[in-house]
Amino acid sequence: MINPEFSIEFDILYNNISSNKAPGLNEYEKSVFLTKAQEQIVTELYSGRNTTYNSFEETEEQRRYLNTLVETKACNKHKNTIQNPFETVSNNSTLFDLPNDVLFITYESARVNSKEVDVHPVSQDELSKILKNPFRGPSNNRVLRLDIGDNIVELISVNDISSYKIRYIRKPNPIILTDLEDDLSINGQFEESECELDSSLHRTILDRAVALALQTMYSK
Repeated sequence: MINPEFSIEFDILYNNISSNKAPGLNEYEKSVFLTKAQEQIVTELYSGRNTTYNSFEETEEQRRYLNTLVETKACNKHKNTIQNPFETVSNNSTLFDLPNDVLFITYESARVNSKEVDVHPVSQDELSKILKNPFRGPSNNRVLRLDIGDNIVELISVNDISSYKIRYIRKPNPIILTDLEDDLSINGQFEESECELDSSLHRTILDRAVALALQTMYSK
């Protein structure tokens, strides 16, 4: 479904459900609801909170829905600044910057002593116990990852980490039906942008967007 089709069918569905009693929406407002719907559906498809209850890696169909959003990148080491210093929990910790468009990390590895080692995410709450556990703490074959800031992670290892690579689901580009004016933007973008997800999801996105719009209108 291309943008003109999204716009026309949005109006038809919106007016039919509301019996033409809800106020009309401009292209910017429709774009906001379409983008929000798209983000919700991507999260549901990845997590398994959907009608099939299958998460991203469980079925070929789920992977196909999101394969346009899969990226693999090497992350850069974070450079501390005087204004925003980060203290590490271990002398063998290394800070890395994640790409700004990361939504969900699906696989990650670190290079330690010229060997690729799996990286395991941990929460702040469980970190203290894990560090004391020889079976779950950092080792020659295990690196821990702790989220400590906006797109900044701390990798905890028993040895120096030379590099860190991730495969991830990125944030989808917003659906913007037409170039925006008057300093308007959606997720920092203002130029027209088509839906980049699999076409089989377009109807679902449209239905969700109209539902969100009507919910917002009737809650006022």
